[in-house]
Amino acid sequence: MKPPYEAAIADFDETIRLKPDDASAYSNRGYAKSQINQLEDAIADCNEAVRLDPTLAVAYNRRGILKSGLGQHEPAIADYDETIRLDPEYHFGYANRGREKNKLGQHESAISDFDEAIRLKPDNANAYTHRGFAKEKLGQREEAVADYEEAITRYGELIRINPNSANAYHSRGYVKDDLGQYEAAIADYDEAIRLNPNYVTAYGNRGFTKRKLGQYEAAIADYDEAIRLNPNHAVAYYNRGLAKRQLGQHEAAIADYDEAIRLNPGDPDPIDYNSRGYAKRLLGQYEAAITDYDEAIRLNPNYALAYNNRGYVKQLLGQYEAAIADYDEVIRLDPSAVRYNSRGYIKEKLGQHEDARPDYEQAVDNYDEQIRLKPDDDVAYHGRGLAKIRLGEFESAIADCDEAIRLDPSTSSTYSNRGRAKNELEQYESSLIDCNEAIRLKSDNAFAYKNRGIAYTGLGQIQEAKSDYQTALKLLEQVRNESLKVEIEELLQELENIK
Repeated sequence: MKPPYEAAIADFDETIRLKPDDASAYSNRGYAKSQINQLEDAIADCNEAVRLDPTLAVAYNRRGILKSGLGQHEPAIADYDETIRLDPEYHFGYANRGREKNKLGQHESAISDFDEAIRLKPDNANAYTHRGFAKEKLGQREEAVADYEEAITRYGELIRINPNSANAYHSRGYVKDDLGQYEAAIADYDEAIRLNPNYVTAYGNRGFTKRKLGQYEAAIADYDEAIRLNPNHAVAYYNRGLAKRQLGQHEAAIADYDEAIRLNPGDPDPIDYNSRGYAKRLLGQYEAAITDYDEAIRLNPNYALAYNNRGYVKQLLGQYEAAIADYDEVIRLDPSAVRYNSRGYIKEKLGQHEDARPDYEQAVDNYDEQIRLKPDDDVAYHGRGLAKIRLGEFESAIADCDEAIRLDPSTSSTYSNRGRAKNELEQYESSLIDCNEAIRLKSDNAFAYKNRGIAYTGLGQIQEAKSDYQTALKLLEQVRNESLKVEIEELLQELENIK
């Protein structure tokens, strides 16, 4: 027996043989082909359907979905426009156009489309899902959660009516992921895949959720399967690259980013270049990383993260003025706390101490607000502690590091920063304990070796201090950081002067 979609295609083949001008048969065969990832053939069928019957709204809608899957967002919207023109009551056309607008960042307009889709069909779970996504992007988190919860209810009703609906399980899993219900999301993706073992998107989204849970090997296995089913799945290559990067497989990650970029020559995604640049930076390929960040920014001149990453690489290369220019642009686009911290640090390196202080103070203010909104944000406590160290507020910095460690005891740099603050207060024994833990958690943490070297120096253990500084310098041969290298060389020289 043929699988259901292949059997359907065979039936439509016969219908078309008997009635070559049957536009609906072409449209339906296109849909069946899309379900087994024959996307180009499916588009060809939809093209023929609209040629035979230019008023067939459903064919335009299906072609829009296929174009969207190929990254052709504007052409997809054009098809949805035509769908709606032909059939203003066709709720799928509004919902699909809204999804496409979300992809293009047109969230306000997307919400209008979802509103109309829901007006036409109040139980449209898909529209609730993606309206929630648009609201979240606009910072309307409470309204977004209400839409997500309504979507879950609607998908539950669909599953009750049709327990074999792989699409309903998959879509519900997607919403649960957005709500942070990761295990429940995976359970829904499992069921979707059980019902449809060729469900490419379900493998990709299950991999995405597993990656959030730190299940990187399992995520890669899901991306492998998505790519096996659809070798042209650029997003699966990209996400597999992210998972490999988390495992320290930077060369393999770059190969996946390369493939994602190759598969989208007509619609390059700046995020692919940004992520590839990040992996290259981790390999010490700084100039190549900057080239990738340049391309990401060319494709999206408002890409704050790419400016930030490029600024950091320039900082590592000692190109401080150029780094500040990038951080200036980041702050213009996204005035978050970490950006001020970074710019203040560079200003200090240039001897602009008075100019640096307002940046650190602004960073503290921004972190205060982050913590007010999310009191369990360990990253915000970590960042605020670092800003306070740079402001000379060492006791308060230690308190922030304490809280960051309580919330997440696995971050090496937080222990190292607390050790640094304790060094400033001449609490060398306690600093030593923190630096030991930082090194235990991350054996290549050059900052931790530097801070432990300072603690050893304060305790009069000069040989141990020299050994730590030399280890730090050796680590920096692999990951270039010119400013840190100069600092450590100066500390070593000071030890040489001790009689």
